[in-house]
Parts: sequence; C-alpha cells; structure tokens
Amino acid sequence: HERTVLATTRMVFSFLGATAISVVAMPMIDKLGGGDKAHGYFLTMSIWAVVATLLFLFTFKNGNCSARWY
Repeated sequence: HERTVLATTRMVFSFLGATAISVVAMPMIDKLGGGDKAHGYFLTMSIWAVVATLLFLFTFKNGNCSARWY
C-alpha cells in the first residue's frame, strides 16, 4: 500500500510541477529577455537550474538516503 501511495504522490507532484513550469516559463522569458527571446531563455533556464540544484542539495542533505558526499 505504501508503494502505491508514494507512486501516486510522485505522479501528482510531477504533473503539478510540469504545469507550473509551463505556465510560468513564457512570461519569465518575455520579462527577462526584454524583447530578446534568446536572452530570456538563457536567463530563465539559468534560474531554473539554480533552483533545481538547491532543491537537489536540500533533498540529499535532509533525505534518508545512503549516498554520502566525500
């Protein structure tokens, strides 16, 4: 039963995250790019990369996993 709950929760949050990114990305690209879509894409993806890296670090630091940094 726990595996089913975890898998369902993962899929729900995956869908919510993908939807949020889809809704937020284009306005960010337009606003950050100031008319230059290439620059807007670069800045937007740079922000997402930093956010993702921080979330991964938080997950591995606070998670109950056996992987360790040496």
